[in-house]
Amino acid sequence: MALIRWDPLSELGPVREDLGRLFDRYSNLIGMRGWQPAVDLMEDDNAFVLKAEIPGVEPDDVDITVTDTSITLRGSVGQEEEEKAEGYIRSERRYGEFTRMVTLPAEIKPNDAQATFRNGLLTVTLPKAKPGRDHGIKVKIDRL
Repeated sequence: MALIRWDPLSELGPVREDLGRLFDRYSNLIGMRGWQPAVDLMEDDNAFVLKAEIPGVEPDDVDITVTDTSITLRGSVGQEEEEKAEGYIRSERRYGEFTRMVTLPAEIKPNDAQATFRNGLLTVTLPKAKPGRDHGIKVKIDRL
C-alpha cells in the first residue's frame, strides 16, 4: 500500500478560487473600482494566458504585478483635450485610472511571466508552477 502525503492547505484551493471569482464579479458594484479592462483568461497544460483590452494606452503606461496566485494590471487612459469640445451627442469611452486583479486557479512562476502588447491588446503568459512544490522551510532544533 502506497502512502500519499496529505497537504491540508490544498483543501483551501477551491475556497480561494471561489472568493477570487466573487470579488472579481461584485467588487465593481460596491464602488471599489473605477472602469476596468475586459479580460479573457485561458489555460493549457503549461500556462495561463490573460488577454486584456486596453486601447488608447501605451505599453509603458501599464503596470503588471504578478504573484504566485494573481495578476494585477494598473494604468491610465487619458482623455484628449480637443475631444471635450462642444457638440458631443454621446460619450461612451472610458477614461482615467484602472486596476484589474484576477485570481488564478493554480500557482504560477511569477519570475517567468511574459507580456506583449499589440493594437490595444495586452497578452500576458503565466507559466504554471509544478504541482506539489514545497513552500516549507526546514527549521533546525537546537538542544539546550
